[in-house]
Amino acid sequence: MACVVGAIVAGGVEALGMRFPAVDSPVRQVLLAAFGLVLLAVSAFTTTLENPSEELVMSTDRVPLPPSTPRPRLSPRFTGRDQLLTQTRTTLVERRRVALAGLGGVGKTQLALAYVERYRHEYEVVWWIRAEDDVALIEDYLNLAREHGVPIDPQSEQAQQIERTRRWLEDRDSWLLVFDNAEAEDMVDAYLPQRRSGQVLVTARNQHWRNATTIIVPPWKRSESVAFLTPPADQVREADTLAAFLGDLPLALDQASSYMQETSTSLHDYLVLLRSRTSDVLALGSVSNYPRTVASTWLTAVATIRKELPIAHELLNLCAFLAPEGIPHRLLQSWDQDFPRKLRPLHEDRIVYNRALSILSRYSLLQATGNGITIHRLVQMLARQSMTPAERRRHAATAVLFAEHAFPADVAATDHWATCDLVMPHALTAARHAVEQNVSLQKSVSLYGRIGEFLRIQGRYQQALEILRDSAEILRRSHDFTSPDLPDTLVRIGMVLRASGNLAESLTTLEEAIQLEEESRGRNHPKVAVTLNTAGTVLRGMGSFTRAQEFHHRALTILELAVGSDHPACATTLNNIGNVERCVGQAESAITTHLRAVDIREAALGSRHPDVATSLNNLSNAYADVGDFPSARQCVEKAVEIDEEALGSDHPALAADLINHGVILFELGQIEEADQTLERALRINEAALGAEHPDVGVILTNIAAVRQAAGEPEQAKSLLSRALSIIGSDGPDTAAVLHNLGRANAALGNALAAEDSFRRSRIIWANQQHVQAPGTDPLPPAHGGTEPGDTPWFLRLDKDVATAEFDLE
Repeated sequence: MACVVGAIVAGGVEALGMRFPAVDSPVRQVLLAAFGLVLLAVSAFTTTLENPSEELVMSTDRVPLPPSTPRPRLSPRFTGRDQLLTQTRTTLVERRRVALAGLGGVGKTQLALAYVERYRHEYEVVWWIRAEDDVALIEDYLNLAREHGVPIDPQSEQAQQIERTRRWLEDRDSWLLVFDNAEAEDMVDAYLPQRRSGQVLVTARNQHWRNATTIIVPPWKRSESVAFLTPPADQVREADTLAAFLGDLPLALDQASSYMQETSTSLHDYLVLLRSRTSDVLALGSVSNYPRTVASTWLTAVATIRKELPIAHELLNLCAFLAPEGIPHRLLQSWDQDFPRKLRPLHEDRIVYNRALSILSRYSLLQATGNGITIHRLVQMLARQSMTPAERRRHAATAVLFAEHAFPADVAATDHWATCDLVMPHALTAARHAVEQNVSLQKSVSLYGRIGEFLRIQGRYQQALEILRDSAEILRRSHDFTSPDLPDTLVRIGMVLRASGNLAESLTTLEEAIQLEEESRGRNHPKVAVTLNTAGTVLRGMGSFTRAQEFHHRALTILELAVGSDHPACATTLNNIGNVERCVGQAESAITTHLRAVDIREAALGSRHPDVATSLNNLSNAYADVGDFPSARQCVEKAVEIDEEALGSDHPALAADLINHGVILFELGQIEEADQTLERALRINEAALGAEHPDVGVILTNIAAVRQAAGEPEQAKSLLSRALSIIGSDGPDTAAVLHNLGRANAALGNALAAEDSFRRSRIIWANQQHVQAPGTDPLPPAHGGTEPGDTPWFLRLDKDVATAEFDLE
């Protein structure tokens, strides 16, 4: 058409026996040109209607989604998910039916769009179906038939049209149907052919699909979250913090990014706002390619659940005050008469519990496995912030009740340790929420105390200190407690500080506890004796032996008056007195003291009690100090026999006996047997306490000394290097490790390294003598060793050195 008009304007056209003369008038030329341009526009518009745009053109290598399919758009910022896309492709090829399931806003729809974009050339037909309601689903499904020319009578019943479309799909294999936001499996199944032809990809919050393989879509990896936020180089840490706070949820991160761009808010300021008003902030910010915000997505689901099954809503609220991952079923199903009655069915009826889990899983508000429950931290925050203040206090108090009931009271029993580890993060979270809401403070402090004691036993001193100091802070600022609760916590803090080698701070803390105990209970109360005992062990570690003896003897006097001289608590004090006597060279007196402790415990507890083994272990060390190794061996072997019988073959108390047994065997010249005994102790403690526990460092030091004596300095050096990394550069046994390391280096011909190790050992050993106030007793080598020289430095373990025994009242 344009050519015709141009020819007319230029000079005429002759065709089909007709001649159009040239138009010479400029006005007519302009009019004809304009007419031609109009015709061009009409022609282009007509062509567009007849031929889809390039994106939608059917071709051999890119099968488009038809223009009549209403669908979201793939975000231009779509990132990561390569592994999930590959997994989806492989599973679809093998199983034909895949459900992408997960939390609202986790990116299921975007993943499905990305799958279509990547693999649509593998299919002859690709069709997107909105499955959030029946009306949209039927409309999109029947549009599939119309678009592909399926012969259907438009006047026929809707059911007949659907059935005809199903048969058309059944006769073909190379098709992909995407059902987006489907919640009910039966609704999707109604539109699929009976023969498993073609492939079906479903996105849903419901994680349970009978006829499809479920792939759980997790949040982003942290690196993907940070990359999405594209922070400046100096704000990467803030971006990482924001991603962690939002649980790496794509929708929440998209909202955050949009809000910060729209309002010119910095990462730091957004974090401050988000922490203080989580639910409000999560309702703000435009979201690309998603119809709703995080808050509206989840709160709608919560409202539905509250109506459908109230106890499921109660369970969700309970989980909102626990740690987000690994909530054990046993915690949620435990029961105590103090628990709210409305939660009792969770304990009494497993069907009710399972139904509650099922509906919460259906909306992906939590993920349940055979071992426990995981809930996204944003779901927890929104659940808490959607409550009234009274509801938050009620649910926080309930969570503490559940946690206190589930966390074992006897944390020293090894068969309770697995449960302690399992419940601990939830107990801590519940207690912290309760403190924040100012409810159940007494129970929270009790939980903190148990957890701190468990962590101390495990050698996780820093964690124990943080928790116990939090407990002390609650007690210091609270008016709901009587003063004796604070000293108990301070004693536990002192014990942790002592175990970690911070003796000066430990003594200060324990002295404050003694003062508070005396003010609240009186100078002669048994608990004062307990604290005096613990402080005495710290003084002994500092080399202040005279003061240590004063503390222990005062404790013994108090206990003898309060509970009688034959009470096992007196035996504990005698053990500590005997250990101080050993340190000041009064080994014979120490033997007498430890023998008395053995007699008291055998009379009160029986000859096969583990506490008798503790006293025998200490008595063995006293015999070894005077060179009576046969008697030392007899005592320690009896201690091993008792502990193995009473506690089992894998208890740390048995390992302590074996450490001393191994050292005594070495002194008796039985090097091979000593090595085997110490190796057994190492296996026990590594399994029970972990490879980084301080007692493991002690054992490694002793094994190294044995290997050195056996002519294996290279092995000795390797073991000592590991021991040093565990014990640290300033621990109570560091001097011994460095001394033995010097011997190993000397044997290997490394004179410079040997001299450096000896020098550092001497400095530490000398400094340990001056930790205490001027004028106190000098510190001999730790644990009955010898002054650094050419002989190996063995470490023996005393037991009962920090027994708290809070049950004396």
